[in-house]
Amino acid sequence: MPEPSVLAASDSRLTESSAPVALDYAVPQRLTNVPALVGGFIAVVAFITAGIGLFSYRSIFMALLSIPVAITAIVLGHAGQRIARERSGKGRSAARFALVAGTAVLLMLVMMIPVHLMAERRAKERANRLICANNLMQVGTGLAIYAYDHGGILPPDLACLISDANCLADIFICPSSSNREASGATAQQTTAAFRADMKRHCSYVFVTPAAHVTTGFDLKVPADTVLAYESLHHHQNEGINILLADGSVQWLNNTQATAVLADLSAGKNPPPSLSTSQ
Repeated sequence: MPEPSVLAASDSRLTESSAPVALDYAVPQRLTNVPALVGGFIAVVAFITAGIGLFSYRSIFMALLSIPVAITAIVLGHAGQRIARERSGKGRSAARFALVAGTAVLLMLVMMIPVHLMAERRAKERANRLICANNLMQVGTGLAIYAYDHGGILPPDLACLISDANCLADIFICPSSSNREASGATAQQTTAAFRADMKRHCSYVFVTPAAHVTTGFDLKVPADTVLAYESLHHHQNEGINILLADGSVQWLNNTQATAVLADLSAGKNPPPSLSTSQ
């Protein structure tokens, strides 16, 4: 028969082995820091959209679209850093990248969007100058047609070119001006609307060299006689296009244009300053 001390020891071991085992249900610290990873990915997307919008010169919409994308990356970067502190640094690098990259994209956009818009504006203005010059050349062609049909006599105003030279009303509009095209169901109605409000429907000032003279197309007036010009305010005050009697169109910068317009106001046509500016 076992001794009492041996029985007591075996009972104690049975008691210890039958004690309930505590299970650890704590969340593992190795779980992925989702906001940090998503923020880093969104920051890359922001860089791509900003680059396409700013440097491809296709659309400023892409650059503007990257602004909320960059802000989202910054917000997720902050959330990722908070989670990284709670999880012993897990995802800290991704969170830092999202935060820094998103901030960098915003700073780049703040600096580059005004430059981009200015470049687009200047490119559009250069195109408007060419359209304006082409319009004046068509006006010159209309004057030549009218003069040919009327014994070399210039029309009393540009409205006659719509009804008598089959000119369209849109050639009298500089795209850099605030003027609007005259409209009508027929050429006569368009002419009447054009003549009724020429300040609204015509961007160009018609200059008659003298009463009932022939145009330079048949060499009856000097070739550098100005037939039409535009306002200095059309092209951002940088200059004007002028139509000469030989049918050519010339661009004058602000200084040259001011001198030529002063000569025309003084009744000097051809303008003496035009020959010195060439």
